[in-house]
Amino acid sequence: MILLSADDLDFSTARPVISAAQKFVIPVAAFADAVPLLYPAGTEKAGQPITDWGGQPVGDKGIIFFNEIDRCYQAAPADGRSVIIINEVTAGQVQALREFIARLEEPIEHLCKRSLESLLAYAGREFGLVDLYNSTDDFVRAKMIPMDAAGGTTARPSGWMRRDDRDICHTVFVKGPARFHGPAATPQEIPPCGAFVVQQGASYRMVAAAVLLRTYMNLDASPLDLSEFL
Repeated sequence: MILLSADDLDFSTARPVISAAQKFVIPVAAFADAVPLLYPAGTEKAGQPITDWGGQPVGDKGIIFFNEIDRCYQAAPADGRSVIIINEVTAGQVQALREFIARLEEPIEHLCKRSLESLLAYAGREFGLVDLYNSTDDFVRAKMIPMDAAGGTTARPSGWMRRDDRDICHTVFVKGPARFHGPAATPQEIPPCGAFVVQQGASYRMVAAAVLLRTYMNLDASPLDLSEFL
């Protein structure tokens, strides 16, 4: 299957878009039981250090998890500056996630590895929240805003948030099947029906077609029409 990178795509006519997705941000603490950030068994580079899109190791130790929407592994360093972002989270789901965290009896910014894994498993099992990816505190502070009064009450960014309306991204549609070498630990899988690649500043990320059409919009807040990209 063909492997694509941002260099293979033409963004000269990309559509400017803004994200309307509601997300749940979970800080990754500098926990002591972090695992080495190595490509998992069964992947092409199994046992080698996980690298970013520029070929640099993402970190020494942390947590590795799987995005079922993009069919790829993600890795977040346990450096006290990384986060895991769960995509498309409703108000009711946020309340349930907060209640689950309360039962763990650990502050959200200090969840141990076991508690963090339990939270991710709960989100997927109970609500089908399996579209999740790694990012950083700096990105969240610069690009996202709280959805409710609970946001901003912790030292690190966390909780229910959305992208800032002033943060304009650009997107192109890519035909599948293919794989996209983006920010994930392993290539994101583009299905036969195709997907979008979104440019966010200097980074590029594949977004499933159905997800992008639900969670992004035109600059005038009108919905996107897939037929305009085909």
